[in-house]
Amino acid sequence: REGNIREMKKLLAEWKVCPDSCENNVTALRAAVCGGHQEAVELLLEYGASVAHNSDVTPILQEALNFNRSAAIAQLLFNKGASCDNVGLSPHHIPLNENLKGKDDSWSGIASYNDKIFCTPHDASTVLVIDSNTEEVRSIPCGIEGSRKYHAMARCGNKLFCAPYCASDVLVINGDTEEIHFIPCEVKGEKKWNGIAAYGNKLFCAPFHASSILIIDGETEKVRTIPCNVEGENKYAGIALCGKKLFCAPYDASSILVIDGETEETHTIPYDKITSSGNYGNITCYDGKLYCAPFWAGSVLVIDGETEKTHKIPINMDDRMKYHAVAEFGGKLVFPPCMADSTLIIDAKTDEVSTQQCMNVNFEGPKWNGVARCGNKLFCSP
Repeated sequence: REGNIREMKKLLAEWKVCPDSCENNVTALRAAVCGGHQEAVELLLEYGASVAHNSDVTPILQEALNFNRSAAIAQLLFNKGASCDNVGLSPHHIPLNENLKGKDDSWSGIASYNDKIFCTPHDASTVLVIDSNTEEVRSIPCGIEGSRKYHAMARCGNKLFCAPYCASDVLVINGDTEEIHFIPCEVKGEKKWNGIAAYGNKLFCAPFHASSILIIDGETEKVRTIPCNVEGENKYAGIALCGKKLFCAPYDASSILVIDGETEETHTIPYDKITSSGNYGNITCYDGKLYCAPFWAGSVLVIDGETEKTHKIPINMDDRMKYHAVAEFGGKLVFPPCMADSTLIIDAKTDEVSTQQCMNVNFEGPKWNGVARCGNKLFCSP
């Protein structure tokens, strides 16, 4: 209440009461967090209350995230340096508007810009936009119909680029104005590229059916292609930057494709292919290593970005289409479920594997195909 806040400020400012004062071994800050009192949390942090973790108690950031407490309080703690170590996931769902429901696999790729999340139209005819603070959802018409249009998205400057999967053009979204336009890529066919990542002002698209890598200049928006020198269809399903190199996650390919971001030269890394189809989905880089999401494979593929040596982390799951996306949060790799019934979590330091059951989802098909971090939250594209 306002009177309590005034009294707290008087104690802190005039009486110099320690902001880390305790009662029954509970600090004032922890009590304010657990009670959901945002004004009290802001005041205590302003006067120097500590967010340091004591191993004998629940991490304070976890307290803020538990039981769907205010995400704004968690953000305040995070901004003051509260550690993400030992903080578990606290998932919740953001309902879609009724006019956005009804299509399977409607969005796929996902990327953040400032405080907004943008989702690539796969079967949908709109770009999905989520306010990361308020979690309000809206959509932008993209002006084209059809299925499997785009499968991935990456940011370059203030623009977001969508790699054409079955679409004929690159979709570009201005992150500030939310205006959209298209860049003709002049390559025909279906399932052309299935991943996109930026290196400087250049964007590279991973070849799925295409026999070439699509390169987009993020400033001039000119496009060109270079040969990938790998034969076959269903080759690669994601791409990520590590240092000056871009690595493509193998879907059906028997090797990992590597592109030098400077010279644009390519080479491949052999690996022990597990299944005949759909091995790995998307890929992300963390601390010099790349992690590939196990789509049909029974293990996570890990690539050392410098030595290019690989190893696998078994996950003891045999189901198909388990995980298609991966993102890092707090030193852990988080894989949201596609057809799996739990979130896969891997500790980047120890390779320890754990899972966390999903909240109830009344849907048996593919659930989430992409994931992106914005602040202290991970958003998954439906």
